[in-house]
Amino acid sequence: MTNTTPLFVAFEGIDGSGKTEQLGQVAKHLTEHSGLKVLSTREPWGDDARIRIKNTDLPPLDQIQLIAEDRKAHCNWLREVWGDYDLIFCDRFTASTLAYQGYGEGLEIEGLIRVNETATQGLKPDLVLLLDCPVNVSVNRLNRSLDKIEKNIHFLNRVRFGYLALAHRFNYQIIDASKNKGNVFTDVLISLSKLMKSSWGD
Repeated sequence: MTNTTPLFVAFEGIDGSGKTEQLGQVAKHLTEHSGLKVLSTREPWGDDARIRIKNTDLPPLDQIQLIAEDRKAHCNWLREVWGDYDLIFCDRFTASTLAYQGYGEGLEIEGLIRVNETATQGLKPDLVLLLDCPVNVSVNRLNRSLDKIEKNIHFLNRVRFGYLALAHRFNYQIIDASKNKGNVFTDVLISLSKLMKSSWGD
């Protein structure tokens, strides 16, 4: 296709919400059945940033500096490939910073919004899909040893509350991720279909 304006969709949610799996399945479905060119990417974008945030005890302000640098590089790369795709799916984007470092770590939200704006230089998702489910459900789905973030149930509850508050403020599309995977997949496809129809027409 690639003769339309690309649509940028961020998949958000707490650890174990199923967002990464749903992103992959939906991207595969649309590529195979709709002929759309779909790019799947994620944040943190660089391996170094991802490993350090997940597995080290960086103070929140240091996390923000690392995230902002990584996001700026990611957005610069996205602009280079932008015209090659119909849909760009990102596993976590700016909302994650507000939810995790803001509501989770207690940093000031308005300041984080400004940091995001500087890092992205105006690049914003056309749609944010928030896959929401209770923390006990998400943690039970993680069939592996938990990292330091996933072990902190109180922290994840703050993050989940933050995501829901952000969804109300910024009009994210909330998907009930406590449903079975097939129903979640259908709900995600419906939301994406509405976006494509409103943006591209029939």
